[in-house]
Amino acid sequence: MTLMTGTAGNDGPGKTKSWTTRQWIHGVIVTLAIQLAVIIVASRHVVVPSPRPTFATRVRLAADPPSDFLKDLMTVTDPAVFALPSLHGFSGAGWLRYPLLQPTAFERTEVPQWLDLNPARLAHEFVEFVSTNQISPMLMVDAPLPAAARYEANYPSEAVAPLSRFHLAGGLARRTLLYVPHLPPWSHSEILSNTIVRAVVDAAGWNFSATLVGRSGLPAADEYATRLVESARFTPLKAADAQREEFTWGTFVFYWHTQPLPVTNAPAILP
Repeated sequence: MTLMTGTAGNDGPGKTKSWTTRQWIHGVIVTLAIQLAVIIVASRHVVVPSPRPTFATRVRLAADPPSDFLKDLMTVTDPAVFALPSLHGFSGAGWLRYPLLQPTAFERTEVPQWLDLNPARLAHEFVEFVSTNQISPMLMVDAPLPAAARYEANYPSEAVAPLSRFHLAGGLARRTLLYVPHLPPWSHSEILSNTIVRAVVDAAGWNFSATLVGRSGLPAADEYATRLVESARFTPLKAADAQREEFTWGTFVFYWHTQPLPVTNAPAILP
C-alpha cells in the first residue's frame, strides 16, 4: 500500500512513500478494535420475547346442583389429570378408589335333605358302563389274537402223563423213525420241564447233529435225551426226495414223567 502526498519533501514533489512495518501493525490493531466495538454495541440490543398467554386450561362442568366431586374438578388446571389415571382425577373416584368387601356371616336356614338309597340300582351304573364300553381286542397284524381256552372258566386241566414220551416237530415230523425208544420216568423233588433237542438228519436217515436247546432242570435227563437223539435212525428218503432235500431240520421234544424221591428216613414202627 502506498500513499500519495501533495507536498514537496526531501525527495521532491510527486514521490510516493510506503508504510513501515510498525504502521501496518497499528492499522490492523485499530481495525480489529473497531470491529470488536461494533459487536459489543450490537449485542446489547436484546430482543424481548412476546409475553405468554395469561389464561390457563380450565374445565367447566354444568351440574344442577354441583356436587363436591365436580367442585373439586373445577380447580384442576393440569390436562394430564384427564389423560392419565390419577387419584386426583375422575379415574380416582371411578376405579382407583374402590370399597373393600366386608365379610358377612352366613347362617343356613334350610334343613339338609339326605338322598335316599335305592338298593335296586346298586352297581347299575357300573354294569351300564361296562356293557356300553367294550374294549377292542389286541390285533396281531390284521387279525385278533387267538383265544386262550386254557384260561377260561371251567376249562379241564391236563392230567399228568403217566409215562415219559416225546414227539417230533419241524421237518422231522414228516420223517419216520425206525426205532421208537422207551423213555424212563425220573425222580426229582420238582416237576421236570421239557427237554428240547434240535437235530439235523441227512437223506440216508442218519443223524448229522444234535444240539440241546431246552433244559428240563435235571442234567441226567437232558444228557439221556441228547444221546438218544444222536443214535436215532430214520428211514432213508427216496431218490427224488433226496435230490430235492439233502438235510432235514427238526426238534425232539421230550415230556418227562416225574416221580417223587424215595423216602430215605422212614419213621420207626412202634410195637
